[in-house]
Amino acid sequence: MSINKISNTLSKYKDLTPPDDSLRSYVVEYCTRELHIPLKKEDVKINNQTVHIKTTPLYKSEIFLKKRTLVQEIKKTFPASFINDVR
Repeated sequence: MSINKISNTLSKYKDLTPPDDSLRSYVVEYCTRELHIPLKKEDVKINNQTVHIKTTPLYKSEIFLKKRTLVQEIKKTFPASFINDVR
């Protein structure tokens, strides 16, 4: 089997995104729009039903104050997600 056949077969998978990519994008968009906190997608990790945000302590405090609203918005936008906490 030649390399070209393998690359043609695998080319249909090159545009796949990780399953949590859209959720991470939404968290970044929400924090930027509603909380005025500048985040990058690399700052948001999802692990064990928890969104982990890497930012300054000042911004983390603001996110903590709005945590319930953020979790509700995530559940409304992504009903299949099992996000229960933001840290």
